Amino acid sequence: MRAWISSLITSLSHQHGQAYLDALGVSLAQAVEAQALAVVHFERVDCMMKVDTWIESGQAYTCDLVRCQDKQDKDRCGAEFFRNAANRIFKDKLPYAQYCDASAFQMYAYPMLDVNGIESGAIIAFFSTELSELDESLLSTYFQFCATLIVNEQSRVEALALLERERCLLANAQKTAKEGSWSWSLISDDLYCSPNLFSIYQLKEISLEYYDLMGLSHPDDQERVNRAILCALGSDEAVFDVEHRIVTPKGEEKQVRQTGYIVRDDLDVAVRIDGVVRDLTESKQVNAELQLAKVIYDYASEAIISTNEEKVILSVNEAFRRITGYQDEDVVGKHATSLSSGKHSDSFFHDIEKCLAETGGWEGEIWSRRKSGEAFPEQLKIKAIRNATGQAEKYLYIFSDISAQKSAEAKVEYRENYDALTRLPNRALFIDRLKQTIIQEKQRDGQFCLIVIDLDQFKTINESLGHAIGDDLLRAVARRLVSSVKQEDTVARLSGDEFAIITRSTTDVEGAHKLASSLQQAMNMPFKLSLGRMIYISASMGVAIYPQDGANVSRLMSVCDQAVFLAKSIGRNTYSFSSQQNIKRPERQLLLRNALKEAIEHQDISLKYQPIYHFNEPDQFQFEVLARWKHETLGWIEPSEFIHIAEVSGLMSDLGKHILVRACNDLNELQLLGFEGVCFHVNRSVQEFLQPSLCLSILEKIFAKTKIKPEQVAFEIQESLLLSDESNIEEILLELKRRGHSIAIDDFGVGFSSLSHLRKFPIDTIKIDEVFIHEMEQSTQDYIMVKSIIDMAKAFQKKVIAEGVETQTQADLLHNMGCDAYQGYFQQEPMPFSEVIDWLRHQDDA
Repeated sequence: MRAWISSLITSLSHQHGQAYLDALGVSLAQAVEAQALAVVHFERVDCMMKVDTWIESGQAYTCDLVRCQDKQDKDRCGAEFFRNAANRIFKDKLPYAQYCDASAFQMYAYPMLDVNGIESGAIIAFFSTELSELDESLLSTYFQFCATLIVNEQSRVEALALLERERCLLANAQKTAKEGSWSWSLISDDLYCSPNLFSIYQLKEISLEYYDLMGLSHPDDQERVNRAILCALGSDEAVFDVEHRIVTPKGEEKQVRQTGYIVRDDLDVAVRIDGVVRDLTESKQVNAELQLAKVIYDYASEAIISTNEEKVILSVNEAFRRITGYQDEDVVGKHATSLSSGKHSDSFFHDIEKCLAETGGWEGEIWSRRKSGEAFPEQLKIKAIRNATGQAEKYLYIFSDISAQKSAEAKVEYRENYDALTRLPNRALFIDRLKQTIIQEKQRDGQFCLIVIDLDQFKTINESLGHAIGDDLLRAVARRLVSSVKQEDTVARLSGDEFAIITRSTTDVEGAHKLASSLQQAMNMPFKLSLGRMIYISASMGVAIYPQDGANVSRLMSVCDQAVFLAKSIGRNTYSFSSQQNIKRPERQLLLRNALKEAIEHQDISLKYQPIYHFNEPDQFQFEVLARWKHETLGWIEPSEFIHIAEVSGLMSDLGKHILVRACNDLNELQLLGFEGVCFHVNRSVQEFLQPSLCLSILEKIFAKTKIKPEQVAFEIQESLLLSDESNIEEILLELKRRGHSIAIDDFGVGFSSLSHLRKFPIDTIKIDEVFIHEMEQSTQDYIMVKSIIDMAKAFQKKVIAEGVETQTQADLLHNMGCDAYQGYFQQEPMPFSEVIDWLRHQDDA
């Protein structure tokens, strides 16, 4: 047996795995003279058995796993199970199984135990003759020895398999981590390198020596690497950690980190160096890109906000801090909408969110707010940053302050739409506004008035006094026109000396006459220019009313141009309508001018008187004096028409003197009849104040002759008189006040009503224009306007008289507002002097 064991060991020394089992099985079968021999192992969990090797006639065979068929199979021991399953196992596989039943053989089985003493398999031999006790004893010795060899070999194979699996796992882990390992034996000088180390160094998997591996370090880094390892060899910690570069065979340079430790034996002698190389090239590049991105983020000229998926701010860059004034602690942790300006609606932000959800981005202009509270425009881009599943996990807000751009655009737009000299809208903007006004008034079936103003003989002033004076005059004209109309009206400069006005506050012929006359009076006032220079200039105006005179821009402008031409052909310094029903024909102008002169000379201008009713002083009797003229062939002439003719033809002084004399004579007669304390309100024209000394001298003579006290006559003036640059106006009014006259502003509210007028000039009474009174019951705006004028007048301690009152409701509203007095057809229409006497007697009787 010893010889057999020696021979067996020798034959098995170079065998491994299946070949080991086959060789051992063949040798054992021959030694014990078995007909057949099997080495099996059990898979008890799955109730499986596998024949690792089958020996028959000196040949080795393998068989498949066999599953237990029933519960009895599971309960049998391995050898018994094998006997019963033998026919099934070898059927159609081995020659003898076709004619020989395994149960007919004498079978000997020896169990193989694992390290835990559990039966893991068996060696089974089949004999053609029965065995004696001596035979079984000898067999036990052979089988025990072989079982030990088989278990050891199987354990070794399993250990190698486990080691291989662990090597694979380690290699995969290193590949994933971009790491490779090496181990250098200081005893044998052998160097082991993991597969991924070759990959990092871009080497084929060949045998390497330690110094070959270290030689792949960058020449400039080799000394540092060697020093790190030598220091580890001489230190107690026995570890090294160094970052350096390597150069691959292809010349590619990589960044790596090499760490390792020194392995020592029981005598503290270094026997091995184990190292791990991590490829940092990609991470270095990523870090460099991240650093670059951080620099770009911090120093970008555009502001950047980073938020989470809920739009909560995570970080901001320096440009954001500079543009908005906010610091990180002011905004981090707050919602991005906390920076909104409040200028946008909820629907605006809803549209942004919808766009982000559908496309992952949004770009546009938006208003934001600085820390100081200042709103500013920005060009904003929002980009969603999505994760691997496509869900938005962050948002980037990138914006730039476009305030300067918007300011530049506004300047360009201003230059394109406004006149640089006067700062009024130019022709292009005026035409656009005219188009828009036509569209709006057409939609609401409304009307408006268009007036074109052409300065008379401006060229002469420009050429004789110089362009600087001409420009100064144009600016002064622009200011006066703007101050003569309402704030919502449009005043524009169409060309060199041509201006235009669009007004919606005047919608009919009568109102247009009134406005044009007011503008004419304003233009007739002297213009005070720089260096105290005073200049007089007149203007010719053309008036058109939409839609009577035209329903489009070209027609309305054409009508106004024709009307300007007619005004100039009449003799300039006047206004004209071009439509046939309203035109002041040159022949009519000449006829009325001559007739008016004769009417003044022959005292054919009659007077009518309209009572002024006082809410809280019913015994106070005041009348407004109204001039009337009936032409012998043309009939009654409107006061606005003949007064305008008197102003442009130089007859205003004579007309005003005639009216005042007649009124004083009538007032004197009332005194003789015993009506004391009656006061007349007499209107005075702007032109009557242009020569202060003459005006005051005439008034003094009239009152001396009629023996009327100054306090019995109040003078009503237009607002345009207060707009005059003539400094003597204030002196004249103060002188009239000193003499005892009261001063009232007529038609207050239709011109440029300024608080400064009430403060600066000695005004006693404000008369609210009838245009506001007529619509006061239906129009909230007019009601508010009237109430505001009354409150303002009371604040300045002025009395208020309302004109044009026609209903009891209007009178009641005015009384409730605190108005002092009113006049209008509701109580009494204007009446001749003879009826005034009867009216006063009736009041006394009442």
